[in-house]
Amino acid sequence: MKHDELLYAFKKEQDRNPFAFLYNTIATVLGSAIVTEQYAPGSTFKDGDLAKLLDVSRTSVSRALSILVEYGLLTHTGKNEYAVIAPDYKSIRDIMTFRSALEPPMGYEATKNATQADLAELWQMLQQFQRIPWETMPTESFLIAAFRLDTGFLDKICNMCSNPYLCGAYKANLNQIHRSIYFINHYACSANIDTPASLARHFSSIYYAFKSENGRMVMEAIFSYLRRVDIRKIPFAEPDKDS
Repeated sequence: MKHDELLYAFKKEQDRNPFAFLYNTIATVLGSAIVTEQYAPGSTFKDGDLAKLLDVSRTSVSRALSILVEYGLLTHTGKNEYAVIAPDYKSIRDIMTFRSALEPPMGYEATKNATQADLAELWQMLQQFQRIPWETMPTESFLIAAFRLDTGFLDKICNMCSNPYLCGAYKANLNQIHRSIYFINHYACSANIDTPASLARHFSSIYYAFKSENGRMVMEAIFSYLRRVDIRKIPFAEPDKDS
């Protein structure tokens, strides 16, 4: 990611949430760039350089970087320097196990509250995804578009869910959930496991389950989507012995 792109994203997020604390805005923008691999593992940041680029205080940048360390996206490598941590087998496996336990019941609860306006919003997201010209689109652009569909659907389901414990758990682990979304889509695409059409079918199943007002069907559709890639077959690391 080029510096001017980060600055643009930062300004755009400021316009979208003008009353947010600066450090939260910085953490949101930089965290999103990291989970979508716009900054590769090993990329480094210095708080002074980021402060100068974004025209904000060094204190705000340092606090934002500390937040991303807590989220497991960065590590403190030295004085005022931070590096992007590569996703590993255990972290991806653990967050996918967490998502499998969280998202189906979150969908079940959301079914009880889904309005026609909610369904229309989900349908609009799905239609926008299906209209994208995948055949002529670079892989990176497809991954970003798929990431937006994933996160848009999940955020909407969370907003419809009335259970504060489920929603709280989702929001508390949002960065790692987002990282797993991009990572799984990237792997599925590179291994020819998934295609834009099959991904759209998964989200269509979730949408029509909501439309049928069938909570159990929603749970099954979400679980099927989460299980479309077998984490144990991803070759970047060996599974633990207890896998």
